[in-house]
Amino acid sequence: MPIMLFLILILIFVILLVVITNIVIVPQSMVYVVERLGSYSETWSAGLHVKIPFLERVAKKVSLKEQVADSRDDQLLPEVEKKLGEAGGIPTLLFIHLLGSHMPFRHRYPAEAALFPAPGETADPHIPATVRQLTAEYDNSIAFTDRLLDALLSRLKTLKRPAFLLYFSDHGEAFYPGMSDWVARDPDINASYEIPFLLWFSPEYRKARPEVAAGAQANRHQPHQTDRLIYTLLELAGITYRDFPQEESLLNPGYRPHPRFIHEGKIPYCKKPQATELP
Repeated sequence: MPIMLFLILILIFVILLVVITNIVIVPQSMVYVVERLGSYSETWSAGLHVKIPFLERVAKKVSLKEQVADSRDDQLLPEVEKKLGEAGGIPTLLFIHLLGSHMPFRHRYPAEAALFPAPGETADPHIPATVRQLTAEYDNSIAFTDRLLDALLSRLKTLKRPAFLLYFSDHGEAFYPGMSDWVARDPDINASYEIPFLLWFSPEYRKARPEVAAGAQANRHQPHQTDRLIYTLLELAGITYRDFPQEESLLNPGYRPHPRFIHEGKIPYCKKPQATELP
């Protein structure tokens, strides 16, 4: 066999080997976290994917199947009470990371707190029973988070001093009437990127910083993306610095919205009617 042909066959073999070894199939009920050059790149859902050879690697495999989870967000309330007691009137900024409505939904609330399925919610025979059950459990988890936020607000009101509460989710989920299947954090549905955003001021905070409260009120309908929220959070806490970009803060009358993106920043977000919206 001529040497040149032998070398070509070896090259073809190596190329095929590289391609085959970098094909990744993500099973159902799993997501893979991918790193590129040591930094987070993207999250792969179920299906066929191809890694960039030598540059990307699967850093973590996460199961979406039901797992034992004994923790609920209401168990944080005693810790919040403890921290508020330790503060003793000193300005304090608490970051509370909630489980919220992450899977499995029915582990996010006590059984006695279940409000759904409500009458008529599971009446549509075209929706698979599994999706109907997931919808009810998701609604229950949302309702329980509302109860937790109410408890936090009630506690802050008793402080009788300047206080604020900022709540937002890290991502959304797509549940809508008539859906035939459910995909965790469906990347092709706007609902996976649209999140609740709540900002509350105590009367004492409003009195101490009326310009901040007025700025928040003026910008309440402005588009925003949470990767730029740090500037609003700093201003809420009264922290600024030289050349602080006031146009980035939702509390400033000069706030300037930026284009928003989805799919890990690869696709411009477009607000348009989708299946997630009722007719």
